[in-house]
Amino acid sequence: IINRSRQSKTPHAVDGKLFRILQLVAVLLFGILDTSYAVYRRYSGQYSSVSYVAHIVGSLVGLMVGLIVLKDRKEEPWERHIKAVSWTLLCSMFGSFILWNLIM
Repeated sequence: IINRSRQSKTPHAVDGKLFRILQLVAVLLFGILDTSYAVYRRYSGQYSSVSYVAHIVGSLVGLMVGLIVLKDRKEEPWERHIKAVSWTLLCSMFGSFILWNLIM
């Protein structure tokens, strides 16, 4: 017979802090390795047609959209301010980029 009180106190990797930490480590490790490889290729003299500015802007836009779209269990007041700032920056950036392409 399984003791229910003991069973409920065992940590669950999927629901708990361990899983969130592993996700954070995986994302940070990928970002660090990818950036390191890009810097290495840039300064080693290997030619690449990759637009680094496009990748940087893409990651910033992805971060802002993630802040806006993803839901939180309990939304704090400071999170509402960050979402508002993200919306403002995102809309102004897209508007300015569209105008820039229309003018140029």
